Amino acid sequence: MRAAALAALMTTLAVATLGVTPAPGGESDAAYRRAHAAAVRYHRQRDHVQRLLARRVREARALRRTLLHRASSVEAIGIAAVVYRVSADLLYRIASCESTGGDGLNPNARNPSSDAAGLAQALPSTWAASRFARFSPYSPYAAALFMASEVALGHAGWQWAASKGCWA
Repeated sequence: MRAAALAALMTTLAVATLGVTPAPGGESDAAYRRAHAAAVRYHRQRDHVQRLLARRVREARALRRTLLHRASSVEAIGIAAVVYRVSADLLYRIASCESTGGDGLNPNARNPSSDAAGLAQALPSTWAASRFARFSPYSPYAAALFMASEVALGHAGWQWAASKGCWA
């Protein structure tokens, strides 16, 4: 049924665009075959473009989901530990002690007396001097990467000295 409908559509297309009618033999038959072949090429190209467009839409939607993904502090610490080859457990303990006093993680933590912010509780001057200054100290990823870089450089002992009794 579908093939018959397609053949009828192509015949109509050939008649409408080229003004030819299918007739056995002769010049009009050759013109009809050319029109039919052109219609088939057009439909194949259209279907190919539609498949490409559908794939691009799926990719864009997947990217959007990735970008809108709510950052997890544990995930951020895990990634930072892998990137800087430091202990994820140590980073978790430091972040927990700094952001909540040892009771979980709070990427939105802020110390009202010193203005230290985020998981790392970095002072504004320290954060501004770091390579992560263009990011928010409240970003779990930026804070975790900042902590991991400091631990990798051996600065954990003095960077978070006040809470060392909690995390060491």
